Amino acid sequence: MELAMAPDYCKQFKQKDLSDHTITMASVEHATVGADLFSVLPVCSKHCQYGLQVLACLAASSKQLKDTCVSVTQRDAVGMLMATLHEASTAAVEVTAAEPTVQQQKQQQQYGQAVAWLLHTAPAINTIPGIAERLRQTPAVPLGCALSLVAAGVRISLSQLLAAANSMVAGVEVWVQAQQQLGVQTDIPETAISICCDGDLSYLMCPGAASHDTAVGLLQLAMNCSNHFTAAAAAMVVLRPLPLEPFAFRKLLLTAVQRQHTGAVQLMTVNPAVLQHVDAPMLEAVLKCLVAVLSGTELCVDMLLHLPAAEHLSSAAVMQLIQAAAQRRADVWVSELCTIPAAQQLSGADVAQLLQAAVPVKQQGCGNARCLSHICRLRGVQQLSSDVVRGLIRVAVEHGGVVGNSAKPLRELLPAAQQLSRDELTSLLQAALGPHDSCVHMQ
Repeated sequence: MELAMAPDYCKQFKQKDLSDHTITMASVEHATVGADLFSVLPVCSKHCQYGLQVLACLAASSKQLKDTCVSVTQRDAVGMLMATLHEASTAAVEVTAAEPTVQQQKQQQQYGQAVAWLLHTAPAINTIPGIAERLRQTPAVPLGCALSLVAAGVRISLSQLLAAANSMVAGVEVWVQAQQQLGVQTDIPETAISICCDGDLSYLMCPGAASHDTAVGLLQLAMNCSNHFTAAAAAMVVLRPLPLEPFAFRKLLLTAVQRQHTGAVQLMTVNPAVLQHVDAPMLEAVLKCLVAVLSGTELCVDMLLHLPAAEHLSSAAVMQLIQAAAQRRADVWVSELCTIPAAQQLSGADVAQLLQAAVPVKQQGCGNARCLSHICRLRGVQQLSSDVVRGLIRVAVEHGGVVGNSAKPLRELLPAAQQLSRDELTSLLQAALGPHDSCVHMQ
């Protein structure tokens, strides 16, 4: 199976400045087979953004290059495969919010072709122990790449599919879609195929149609799917009188939030019958998992923190969440968490620790300055001494390097800062900035 010549990639390759190695197509074409060629192509595969695609393109340009590209590829076939899948999945995620353009569709097609070329070039890759499971655990594999892998012999069974969904592997349904398109028969039943390919959960809407364990597994599969409508359909099934253990419900809710299925989260958190599953310990566990994700979870966390259980979160739990969010500059999270009743019960020492965590370091932008502003409005700031405030302002200026963004919330919002004179603040800021910063303006 040959990969057709890809002019766009060849053009990019000719113009690409590869770190310390400026490689042109001409230098490759004039290299001799052997040492010269082997010294050029590994640099290409290591530094070029489209390493595997470029190798496939070069291999299609001449018999001489083909043999060398094949040898280079076989040296690290697994590494190249996983790197290409990562690049392809990253590119695919970037266009999920909108209809992909023709160029983006072409790019995904080229990723699939490159994977197919690699598998044809290094067929022994399928015999490497554990490679199939590693592929199944790779998140968000695009359909084009999955089709090439399934065509090369990669398979997924029902138990493997449900296990991956239970581990919240993003986009695991793509393997079922690829097997269906290629007519591959496995032990996956029609019910699971309908969920993965069509988002159809009508089977689960019929009482008693499936055993409890089967229903829970299929619900988790549906909630883990990338399609928002499939997840919303799963949430509708959850609203029915289906007996779910707290652990199973927590997993479904956490999966919905991590997949950013806001519609499903809303359905699951507004129904009184469902809210009985959400107590403070469960909500705390979900939030602690989410604070490690953060990106894209703002709307979902807003819904979660408006649940009745949020009022029963402990001060210790809220402090840990605020600190984790502040350290990651998640100002929306910090703002929401600071409105929880337990946040107003934090002591002065707790608030000082949170402010320390929120002090921005250089090149972090204004995200942490906003976190500081939210934390400065907690009741515990009333207990901070002038000495503590002096230390915070000094650290804010030393680390942030921008008086307006870093220290301003501390100066204006901390009661103890009001006890410092203008001259004292100016002297403090000047000392923190150092002798090379002669101008300090107090706003």
